[in-house]
Amino acid sequence: MCKLGFGFLWSDFLFQKPIHLLRVSSVILSFQMSFLVLLVRFLPRFEFQVVSVTGALKLRLI
Repeated sequence: MCKLGFGFLWSDFLFQKPIHLLRVSSVILSFQMSFLVLLVRFLPRFEFQVVSVTGALKLRLI
């Protein structure tokens, strides 16, 4: 009986690390996806602002 319980504990221990790695990788993946969504949303606005500022500076220099 004791060996059987130890076997379950050992198998549980063997699966803890892969499950932990899956959880960590899923958290990292969700952060990457949210960062990409923010990047796609704000990059065109930022690019427009930079183009507007450089265009205004060119007009001032002329």
